[in-house]
Amino acid sequence: MLRYYSNDTSVVAVVPRTIEGYPYFLVCLRHKDAEANSLCEVAFQCMRQFVGISMLVKRRCFACHKPAAPLCKCGCACFCGKDCEHGEAFETHAKLCRLVQKSDVTVEEEAVELF
Repeated sequence: MLRYYSNDTSVVAVVPRTIEGYPYFLVCLRHKDAEANSLCEVAFQCMRQFVGISMLVKRRCFACHKPAAPLCKCGCACFCGKDCEHGEAFETHAKLCRLVQKSDVTVEEEAVELF
């Protein structure tokens, strides 16, 4: 995602999704130039009309991969505890986290169940 930020694309929304009982979240990104955005097929299939780029991410700890880990304060990564927040995965995420927190990001609470 750091490459997106370096090309004027930033996170604008994080939307929870449950697919066949498994938790995911949709990270929605948008380019500063509206003409550079295209309709994202994944977002459309997830019943979310969104123009831009979207990534469907499993809700797992980015460090140890345990399921259903809590979201980072930026809303687009998961870390399950203090040990994972001090590892290499968290350090790699820290720069992105600062960029996302500077953005105006909408984090939705209610998850849509998809089958």
